Amino acid sequence: MHEKPTDRLVRIGKIVGPNGLIPISRSSFYQGIRDGIYPKAVRLGKRTSVWRMSELMRVIEREAEQ
Repeated sequence: MHEKPTDRLVRIGKIVGPNGLIPISRSSFYQGIRDGIYPKAVRLGKRTSVWRMSELMRVIEREAEQ
């Protein structure tokens, strides 16, 4: 079964930074999580966190509407 692009799990390096999905710093992204702007991570292990692409895309679409 092929997964949809929006069902993917992505690591922080693909989300933030100048070439990331959301062009902000890591610290700003983590502050946004604490403030409820961005979704919380899915923990895969002690040192591995990922985010669902579908949740990130909802945030981006919501921001684009404003």
